[in-house]
Amino acid sequence: MGFYHYPTPLSGIPTDKVVEKYNGNNHKLNEQVLSNAKDFHNEIVESHLDVVEVPIKGKSVQIQTCHNIRSEVRNEKFVLMIHGLGGNLTHFEPLISRFSEDNTPFITLDLPGFGDSGNLDRYDMNDVTSVICELVYKVCHQHQFKSVDIIGHSMGCILAAHVSKKIKYKCAQLIFLGTPPMENKALQNPLVRLILKLLWFFPGIFDFYRVKFDQSKGLDSSGIRKFYYRSGNTYGKLYQFYRNIQIKSKTLVGYFLGWHDVQLSELNADVPIHLIHGDKDEVCTLEKLQKWTRLENSTLDVIPDCSHNCLLDATSETLELINKYLQIGK
Repeated sequence: MGFYHYPTPLSGIPTDKVVEKYNGNNHKLNEQVLSNAKDFHNEIVESHLDVVEVPIKGKSVQIQTCHNIRSEVRNEKFVLMIHGLGGNLTHFEPLISRFSEDNTPFITLDLPGFGDSGNLDRYDMNDVTSVICELVYKVCHQHQFKSVDIIGHSMGCILAAHVSKKIKYKCAQLIFLGTPPMENKALQNPLVRLILKLLWFFPGIFDFYRVKFDQSKGLDSSGIRKFYYRSGNTYGKLYQFYRNIQIKSKTLVGYFLGWHDVQLSELNADVPIHLIHGDKDEVCTLEKLQKWTRLENSTLDVIPDCSHNCLLDATSETLELINKYLQIGK
């Protein structure tokens, strides 16, 4: 069992000293981490960042992208990584680091409204899917790529399924981490949708709840507790908490309102789907994977003592599985 070992941040303070710096300050943690941003950025990610302007319905949106696709790339396949609801591209940092070392062409992004990407007027999943496909084309079209492996986490799995049908490259395989059910019945409930619409127009209500009753708990907040089951990895938790508290409530609600379930007709039976799941995942429980696991082209690997974000909670095991599938797909 091993966590991802983050490099020394841009502040120059070793990660163990960063942990000591914030130790015992849970109550005011949100204010402290926001005022020390360089403690939670590093050269591995920063050196691959690129802002790409993407057209969408007569407008454009700036998308924060992280990739290593340069003029000298000669591969025929690349890897696309799509994060989940409330996430950001750093959720894939262990893979960013690995791919940077072995020169695997990759591209990941902050989805519209998250991280450092611009906002959309609304977050219909069809529009978000179009943004992803257009972004990938703008970054990759001058190269000789023929196919793509798509890795999704949580909601990113749903988006990956939609993208696999629309993208201009052949989808060779789908690798899903912490996969939601194909059908989200709760979002079809009229009362739930009414509440979501209320929060869309009055996001301050949700903001107040998140700040007052959740983020005030620091590393015991839901966004950390449900993502990490294993003890330790305190710097990794601080690293993600810094980003969690910058999530906009309106964006979260917008994605729920714009959600589109995966239809079986969208899934190509010739494209393998590899599910990697933590047995302690409280966000997307194993019991809700039945429609996925019934597919003849799907496989399921369950990581013990692992929560919703396999790649950050059980880095070594997850990287080993992903590497196995990427090698098989070559």
